[in-house]
Amino acid sequence: MIKKIQNNILDYSFFSNNRKKLTSALGKDSVAIVAANKIFDELPFRFIQNKNLFYLTGIEQEGTLLIISEDYQILFLQNPNVDKVWNGERLTEDEAKKISGVDKIIFYDVCENLNLKKYYESYDNVYTNFSESLTFLNPESISVPCKDLNELMCVIRMKKEVCEIECIRRAGMITKKGLEEVSKILQPGIKEFEIEGVLLGSFMRNGSRYPSFSSIVASGKNACTLHYTKNLSRCEEGDLVLLDVGSEYCNYCSDVTRVMAVGGKFTRRQEQIFNAVLRISQFAKSFVKIGTTFKELQMVTVEKTKEELLKLGLLKGNELKGDEYKKYFMHGVSHSLGLDVHDLCDRKLPFCENMVITIEPGIYVQDEGIGIRFEDDVVVKEGVCEVLTEGISNFISI
Repeated sequence: MIKKIQNNILDYSFFSNNRKKLTSALGKDSVAIVAANKIFDELPFRFIQNKNLFYLTGIEQEGTLLIISEDYQILFLQNPNVDKVWNGERLTEDEAKKISGVDKIIFYDVCENLNLKKYYESYDNVYTNFSESLTFLNPESISVPCKDLNELMCVIRMKKEVCEIECIRRAGMITKKGLEEVSKILQPGIKEFEIEGVLLGSFMRNGSRYPSFSSIVASGKNACTLHYTKNLSRCEEGDLVLLDVGSEYCNYCSDVTRVMAVGGKFTRRQEQIFNAVLRISQFAKSFVKIGTTFKELQMVTVEKTKEELLKLGLLKGNELKGDEYKKYFMHGVSHSLGLDVHDLCDRKLPFCENMVITIEPGIYVQDEGIGIRFEDDVVVKEGVCEVLTEGISNFISI
């Protein structure tokens, strides 16, 4: 159990403000019940807190429950003395208040003994995270209509506060250091999982507890598999290695993709495709503004990609109007980024100020065994977007 968050960037005022956003969205007639993620009793797996609960309280302890409405905010925590030998110390009342800013703390021994009915029965709606809240209550037994909490949180979490952006920036800089370490040891014969080990070690040495997601270290033709995570192959002279990786900082994620050449130099053809992807990336970033939508960004990126594929000789002029481009570019160019790598958001809504998204175009030529993707993390602004990961090298040497 982790008693404290990683640093003081996110303090109780941040979490208190997030709860204000939720109570405003709830209105007078609704209450929210936000439960911690489930744990596995048999083995000591790493506990990952429910991201909405962390966003609202900063509490990373298992067995936590928040009940919140315009009328009250109550934090339920397991008694510090329960299973202390197995799980160590838990938060005291003062510690929980200092982290979360919630004034009313109620301790319990066994969650099944909690009587929560009195906290929600007078409201018209209960918003909750269903799978997690089953530990504490059975939605089928609640007479009040239950709704998915993410209906509200997907809008609330879209716009990032300055402290959240700083966490993502720091995660990106930790990722930068990891990639730089890889560039120094990359040589023919190294295994993909060895590269992954260097990355993870670097992340931890530089202040990240965990990676944001399972690292993709894809050499040669493996880079044409979008979610390649086996990381078992041997890197050969002349191969490119696609690294889609990210560290977390204070639970906020980075998501970066770079491509490196085994042996240090790109071939002429590899360079051509890389530069094409880089131009697409720069073009897509120029289109990121307040009011743009994911759909619009995808459409203009596809058109720019078709243009580059034509130059590369991969598409013919009569193929530009069809879907033939999907043979070489078959995924979305962007997703929201935050506490989750694919962060909670309403993809139908236009971009708002201080929303953080990725820009990740790619070209994958399976017949040539070349897969190149270039991914940065950017902040939506009124004018030109801010690139949080622009300090990370392109790692190209011709």
